[in-house]
Amino acid sequence: MARIRTLFGRAIGKPNLHAFRLHDPRHTFASRLAMEGVDLLTLKELGGWKTLSMVQRYAHLSPGHQRQAIERLVTRVVSAPRPTEAAGAE
Repeated sequence: MARIRTLFGRAIGKPNLHAFRLHDPRHTFASRLAMEGVDLLTLKELGGWKTLSMVQRYAHLSPGHQRQAIERLVTRVVSAPRPTEAAGAE
């Protein structure tokens, strides 16, 4: 683990990476899979988290994804209910 931290420290010293943290790829991994509809139990297994609460800490939905979810609800097509057929009517 010390070697990973050393290499990571060198890498973030490069331009445009000063705000990058060691766990950022895990957040990206979990968030992208969640936005693709992968269930939390599967994410938990894939990411190696022990609890669902940890998965929820890592998997963040983007504002755009949240907006699209609401738009699906607002723009969904509601079909008219079918009239029920009376029993024995001919």
